[in-house]
Amino acid sequence: MKVALVTGSSGLIGGALVESYLQSSYRVIGLDITETDRFNNPNFLFYKLDLTNLHQIKDCIEDISSNFNAIDCIINNASARPEGFFQKSEEYDLETFEKVLAINLTANLAISSGLFQLLLKSSNPSIVSLSSIYGLRAPNFSIYPKNELGDLLFTTPISYSVAKSALVGLTKHLAAEWGAAGVRVNAVAPGGIENAQDKDFVERYTALTSLKSMCKVEDVVNLVRFLTSQKSTHITGLTIPVDGGWTL
Repeated sequence: MKVALVTGSSGLIGGALVESYLQSSYRVIGLDITETDRFNNPNFLFYKLDLTNLHQIKDCIEDISSNFNAIDCIINNASARPEGFFQKSEEYDLETFEKVLAINLTANLAISSGLFQLLLKSSNPSIVSLSSIYGLRAPNFSIYPKNELGDLLFTTPISYSVAKSALVGLTKHLAAEWGAAGVRVNAVAPGGIENAQDKDFVERYTALTSLKSMCKVEDVVNLVRFLTSQKSTHITGLTIPVDGGWTL
């Protein structure tokens, strides 16, 4: 039975990925700080851990390594919005900045490298990381809502843009270094995910896309599944947008 590992397994995209792999008869390892009873399946193994804590990650990797003979794919999907996430860049708290990078970037490398030997035991080892359109382009601040003083009510902060941009570089580096071992490394860069957003925001966002629509969760899942399948065995080092043409 094939094995997939998904970080951020309790979230919107992570949960959909877990369900997709379970439906394909994979054993799925889920990592998240939030527990969920969403998956009533004996082939789902959940580890609750804080991805900012390297000691917890190390212990988790050791446990996985003792219980699994191989891992076929790792999907580094975890992300977070800690307190202070939406601060202005000139006021950004550096501890918040480091926490966002730790979850989006450092944990990605820690898990991928820590489980590298298990990947080598797969016939088609693959890593896919979830970047973002803001890892490829700067944010368009005009689409975000403002209060009566003209301040943004929410936006894409600098910590997120930097982390998702860095994932593009990490993907290329690991693809180049691990390719000789047969390990493929790619990234997916979703656009705005359809998730009951404010109507005005949706209109402003979709006006910037070629397809005049937001990304759906299944659009991301389908691409991740392709990149971890036998249908993509000569694809590595890419960051592929799923954005309806937003980054054109």
